[in-house]
Amino acid sequence: MLVCGCNVFCVLPLLNGWHFLYGGSQTFKFFKLFLTFFSFLKLLLNSFEGDTFQIAKTLSQDSIVFWREVCCWAWHIVNTRSIFTENLSLHSVDKQKSCDKNQKICSKKKNKTDEENFGGSLALVPLVDMLNHSPDASCVPFFDNKMGFFKVIAEHHSIVAGQQLFFCYGAHNNDQLWIEYGFRLLENPFNRVNISIDLFVALAERCGQKVESARREIFKKARLPCTIYATDEIPSFALRKNASILLMKKSKLSNWSQYLFSDDKNGEEEEILTSPEIKLIVAILRKLENALIARRNECLMEEICASWDDQIQILKRMLIKY
Repeated sequence: MLVCGCNVFCVLPLLNGWHFLYGGSQTFKFFKLFLTFFSFLKLLLNSFEGDTFQIAKTLSQDSIVFWREVCCWAWHIVNTRSIFTENLSLHSVDKQKSCDKNQKICSKKKNKTDEENFGGSLALVPLVDMLNHSPDASCVPFFDNKMGFFKVIAEHHSIVAGQQLFFCYGAHNNDQLWIEYGFRLLENPFNRVNISIDLFVALAERCGQKVESARREIFKKARLPCTIYATDEIPSFALRKNASILLMKKSKLSNWSQYLFSDDKNGEEEEILTSPEIKLIVAILRKLENALIARRNECLMEEICASWDDQIQILKRMLIKY
């Protein structure tokens, strides 16, 4: 599927059960449904052009709910099976049709933003669209520009007949997988706990650490992340350096970068585990863990609860050493 502006070019196999629609009243019902949906899309397009309430005036509430569900189904049926690929220019798609009306419409659009062109990176590739996701991918699909078609290679895995092929959709945590594709993984190495600097500072203050404005400015300049990944066995280098900023003597704050990075040796793990920075980080993470558990206990939706569980599990794994 190639997407450019408002024009979509795709070839999809007929849906299972299509043959039941042939003949008589069933065919009539299908095309009536199609025309109704087409009318809805026209109204939707008009609403984007400024007539915001046109749909609400024309369709009943039940119809709006119905077509919203249909649109969501159509979106997910494509989005969950499509892959990201490099955008192709119009002329590289088909040079012989460069004067096509649709292409002229596209060529008139100027100053497109990345967001407007985002759909152009989606592609539906036969057979490849049947491959499922795994962080431990057994193959890699890619487009061979010279040959002009997609290839699937498995250089580092031996695959026997009948074995399912997996490739990695990307470094998606479980929240992203659930939102985009509707599933979660029991063990996902891409899960993480995102801790903003503001949250890190707030938790440090809850631990009795005084954070002056000078240190807050250093955090902004240093721009060191506090993220904790599922694969982290100990707090990351950046997280430890953020703790160092909190513990740095006031006399050193004016030349903070010199002191912060002058000794960038990782040292022995045992030495790191007993450092003052680690002790402060552990106290901060325990505060965060308790806060997440409290949120988890108030959660009513199973999917949202699972998100809290993933983050709590990451913190527990890291804190078990201390």
